[in-house]
Amino acid sequence: MKRNHKILQYNFFTLKKQSLEHFLKKHYYGDKYINKLIKENKIVINGKVVDSKYYQIKPIINKIMVTLTNEFSTLPIYNDKLDIIYEDEYILIVNKPKDMDIEPTKRNYNDNLATRINYYFKNNKIDSKIHFVNRLDKITSGLVMVAKNQYLHNLFIHQKIIKKYLAIVSGKTPKKGTIKIQIKDDDTLHKRIIDSNGKLAISKYQRISFDGTNSLVKIKLITGRTHQIRLSFASINHPLVGDNLYNDDINEKEPFLMAYFLKFYHPIFHKKMKIVIKKK
Repeated sequence: MKRNHKILQYNFFTLKKQSLEHFLKKHYYGDKYINKLIKENKIVINGKVVDSKYYQIKPIINKIMVTLTNEFSTLPIYNDKLDIIYEDEYILIVNKPKDMDIEPTKRNYNDNLATRINYYFKNNKIDSKIHFVNRLDKITSGLVMVAKNQYLHNLFIHQKIIKKYLAIVSGKTPKKGTIKIQIKDDDTLHKRIIDSNGKLAISKYQRISFDGTNSLVKIKLITGRTHQIRLSFASINHPLVGDNLYNDDINEKEPFLMAYFLKFYHPIFHKKMKIVIKKK
């Protein structure tokens, strides 16, 4: 692996006769990205630039070098605090504050996680768009991973990433359990609902403590659906404290939901990684 002027280069070896397109798709390159790489002469096989995705790779040891092009984000930039938990050449992991949108919205176009990261990238001469590997609701704080290239993002979304959360929910939950529901969009209410035609959502949890009113629970997501935790605990009559979408008690305090744990396989360093933050 080489890095030249912030352009990543990958070396692949193959003994099987196949088209270049077939080979690249097996390595999670998308159609549009393959076409872009061909057009910009970014693919070299055995020292020669390849100008067609239909090029036939011979059944010998081939050195295939793909140079990933720099990217440029058109998002606004916003200079404010960014809590960086981990960073290398390929990924950035930050601790998103609660009550912050992850991307620009009509209610807050300028100050959000994406525009803060975009400022950080431009200030540090990192030529990349903002490729979120995972996303969090506005009310949720915690770990968010960003890939520094479209292809790296493709590698991450094709692997299983273990995500764990801490939450304060109403009442005393069972000591541990598994919640299975089916979640469907409800555009009229701008939230999700439980529906037999929805997508399966599975969450495992364990109660950490109970203060006489509310429970602190640790949650492991088996699936990843929007509002999964909030709707799952509401479905068992232990809604997230302070959740104005799924908790009918409007007198509750501020919600606490934190993504504190990520475990994944680094596709470039070829090692398992675990990132953890503590409840403050």
